This record gives sequence, C-alpha cells and structure tokens, in this order.
Amino acid sequence: MQTFNISFLIDKAPLCNSALLMQSDMLNSSVLVLPRKQLDEVVSNDTVTALPQRGVYVLYGQQHVYVGKTNQGLGRIKQHDRSKDFWQVAVLFLSTAFDEEMIAGLEAETIAYMQQQSKFVLENKQLPQHQYAHVQTMHNVRERLRQFRNVLDFLMHKPLSFTQTQMADTSATDRQEEVLKLQSQVAQLTQQLQSREQEVARLQQELQQSQVNVPKTEPEQVFTFAADSAAQPQSPVTEDIPAPLRDVLFLQIGNITAKMSYRGEKQWVVLAGSQLRVARRKDEQLQKTIAEAKENRSITEHSDGFYETNVDFSFTSPSAAMAFVYGFGVHALDRWHNTNGVTLRELLAQAYKSVADDSADQPQSTATPATEDIPAPLRDVLIFQAHNLTAKLSFRGEKQWVVLAGSQLRGVDRNDTQVSTRRIIAEAKQNHELTEQADGSFVIKRDFYCKTPSAALALVLGGEGTNALSYWHNEAGVPLRVLLAQSGLEKY
Repeated sequence: MQTFNISFLIDKAPLCNSALLMQSDMLNSSVLVLPRKQLDEVVSNDTVTALPQRGVYVLYGQQHVYVGKTNQGLGRIKQHDRSKDFWQVAVLFLSTAFDEEMIAGLEAETIAYMQQQSKFVLENKQLPQHQYAHVQTMHNVRERLRQFRNVLDFLMHKPLSFTQTQMADTSATDRQEEVLKLQSQVAQLTQQLQSREQEVARLQQELQQSQVNVPKTEPEQVFTFAADSAAQPQSPVTEDIPAPLRDVLFLQIGNITAKMSYRGEKQWVVLAGSQLRVARRKDEQLQKTIAEAKENRSITEHSDGFYETNVDFSFTSPSAAMAFVYGFGVHALDRWHNTNGVTLRELLAQAYKSVADDSADQPQSTATPATEDIPAPLRDVLIFQAHNLTAKLSFRGEKQWVVLAGSQLRGVDRNDTQVSTRRIIAEAKQNHELTEQADGSFVIKRDFYCKTPSAALALVLGGEGTNALSYWHNEAGVPLRVLLAQSGLEKY
C-alpha cells in the first residue's frame, strides 16, 4: 500500500498555513504544499532545495485553479508570484523519475482532471494536446496521476479547511497528533484507491477469460475501464495507422449515433460525445461497466433516452465497442463505417492488403496468453549469442515473437535489407528506446514484437535473419528448430 511521510517545514506557523511536505520512498516522489505567503521563506529551505526540480504543479485560489509543469522546482512558482494574482496555495508534484514525456503527460491529464471539478475555473488559456510515444509511459503517468490525485483530493477537503483561529495555539503534542491523523487519512484514501483498482483489474481479467462469439478477424472482447481517471487513449502518429483506418468511424442504429477511432492493434476507442443505448446489457460485465461509468460520471444519462460518454473508452475489437454502445456486437464490421459509408469490413480488407508484406511489427499491447496456451517446449525464454551480442526472445502466440527489453542489437554496422526493420530501428532511435554501448551495439529499453523468429533475428543483427531456427535456442542449448518440431509447429 502506498504511504507518505508528512512533515511541516515551518514549525511556528499554524498547521493550516504551514508548508507541508509529503514524501514517498516507494515511488521516489514528493508533494509540496506551499501557502503563497510563505514562498519567500520556504524557497531557501534546505529540505526544499534538496527536492527534485522536475514535475507538475497546481495553483489554487478562490475557486480558480492553474496547472503547469516545471523543470526548476519553486523557481517556476516564484515567477507566478509576480505574474498571477489569484492563487493562494501551490501544490507541486516532483520526482527524479520524471522525464519530459512523463511531465507533459502529467500536465495534460491533471488539466483534464481539474476540468471535471465543477467547483474550479481553469485559468489555463492553452490546453496541451499530448500524445504518448510509448504505451508504458502512458501507464506510468496514469499510475502517478492516481497518486497525485489522492493528495489533491485530500488537500482540497482536509488541511485547507482548518481556520487559523482553530490552529494558532496548537501545541507540539497536538501538532504531532494532527500529523498522525493526516497520515492515517492519506493511508485510508490510498487503501480505498487500491481496492478500487483491484476490483477493476478483476473485472478486466474476467472479461479476458469470457468466451465471446465474434468474427475470426477480430480479437476477443476486452474492455479497458479507465473512466475513473478520465483516461483517454492517445492516438499514435498518423503514419503508423493504415490509411483506410485513419478516419473516424460511425455507428448509427435508430436514434443512437456513436463515433470510434482506431489507435493501433487492439485499440478501438469509442470517443467522448458518443451516444449509448440505455437498455440493459445482456452481458454481466457490460452491466458492471455501465454502472461503474455512471457512478464515476464518465457517462451522462439524457432525458431523450440515451447515455452520452464524457471520456474515451478503449476496447480490443469493433464488436466489443459496438456491444458497449448498443448491447450486442453482431455484424459490427458491417455496422461501423466512415463518412463515405464504406464499411469497416471493407476498410480492414484494404488495410490488411497495404501492410501484408511487413515482417516486423510496432510494439503491441497484446496480453501474454495463459502459459497452458503455449506449447511446453516454447515456454522458456530463447537466447541468441553471437557477434558479441546477447538477445532474448519469447513466444507469445501465433505471429508473436517478442525480442525482450535488455537485448543487444547490432549497432553502426547493421545491414537492414528489410524496409520494416529499417523503419523500426530509426523510430526506436528517435524515441530514445535504444541505449548505445561503448562497443557500438544497442540495448533496447522495451519489448519489440515480430511476426517470425527470422524477423526477430533481423531486428537483432540486420539483414535477412538467415538460419534463425538454428541460432535461437533455450538455456539448455536446444535450437528453436527442434523445439518447434517437438511442439508440432514445424511450419514456423
């Protein structure tokens, strides 16, 4: 369970007016709550100057709020002391683990959260439109955002509500008791959040295990519930999406109109502003999804007889998205269409034809199948060792051969004859997903999905990946060719 160590930076000040520091060793982060009138006194405090300088901040004052990011800690707040009049309290969320992408994501999603708080008027004139370059970064940001929101919600309702008269004569003993009380309340809030997340994880697992009758061209129905944190799956670079699938898709049944966007493999996103049928869903998990979305105000019920989504909802198939909208997903490929009326079935056929020659894929969010679904000889990690390189490979299912993070790739002397491999290496360099070593090789920072063992070897070495079935082997030295034969998968 996530906990915070709480300390007050100015001992003589009343509790409600004292700068408050909350630190978490588990996530190596700090939250600093600073009344504006103590800014000059705290900015030179030894404890504060030792804090990380990178993060996001929120300025509160008289039902107004402003969200920003900083690379200079309180130096940025000092600038706002001269430029903004409304604020009374600053809350900073700082960590040495934050990079530029995480900070940008935290800023954008904190702004989205504050927009949902009807008690505040957002002072930001320009709203950032952030797109995540990596799925893992998005997950990291949203995990940190839940941590920050716990503190924001707590501070909005607890410490700032005390009056100076009530706390002016607080003794040291009383102050210690109050600190313990605050720590207990933060722990309770965190425990509640943890329980809620466990429930969501349980629902997701049940959905993944459920049997859904969908066309073979679509993956099983899985719903990613992220409404509680206003999670809005970010669209990848347009060039990464096949041209036929770049337009918004529409579903129109009776008086219901919904919009959907394709964001990558197993990312079919029902967009905010879509209409949902009010009728009860037959699927029990969908019933729970709708009920939880109503509770979290992620959907709004209209008097005209439909729900409207307030945030984006992500699904792993078009039929799952249609079932969410209307209650069933039959013939989803023929129901969804673009503005020109071209059905999704036709668009998918065009898209698959345009990418059929690619041998290596972009990173996928595909969940690893259950161990029993993988033939026993292929469950162990495979190894490649040659040319002073070591790489690891994991089989995750048909056309899912994963070069694991930490593997070494050949560096400057690569001979990438395949267009797809050259593209992946170039984009990985651009996105800082490769770390160059002293010998010129690279170490990858994330998993890379490939369709074949040969494509995986080509990613490691460059070239065609010749004799990949002989080069990849398990820890006992058994080559992949033999392991495939034992598994009855010789055609790989």
